[in-house]
Amino acid sequence: MRGLLQQISEEVLAWVLVKVGPHPFGGREFRFQRAEIGHIHLDGTLDIPFPMRVRDWLIAEGIVIPHHFLPKSGWTTFQINETNVERALWLLRLSYLRYAVKQAEGGFVRNCDAERLLRELERIAGPSLFAVLTPVLLRHREPAA
Repeated sequence: MRGLLQQISEEVLAWVLVKVGPHPFGGREFRFQRAEIGHIHLDGTLDIPFPMRVRDWLIAEGIVIPHHFLPKSGWTTFQINETNVERALWLLRLSYLRYAVKQAEGGFVRNCDAERLLRELERIAGPSLFAVLTPVLLRHREPAA
């Protein structure tokens, strides 16, 4: 398990403005700016926060389960093993891109092209999940003049 956690940590740390640190309940916590994009416990439990609409979609698709301690929140749980590391990275990337798009569009992040990030989010999410994500992203956009 340690090798899988290291592999995931190295990949996520390569993303722009991501920092890793210890998680209060053990494991590693990944942050984009001040926002937590997720954390991995030493037993391979991956916890990731999402807006409720996204969380509900991911649960309905059987990708994640409700968080093991906060089941009524936007937090999700995914159990990592050697066969699903790519899925774990996909979930973390979804969380990362959600924050990165909002920050880039607001001009809060240098060297981040909001349109490029949005296209990547659309590509990796697929049409049905992207349709769920769109209202979440639009909530944070400035109204057109």
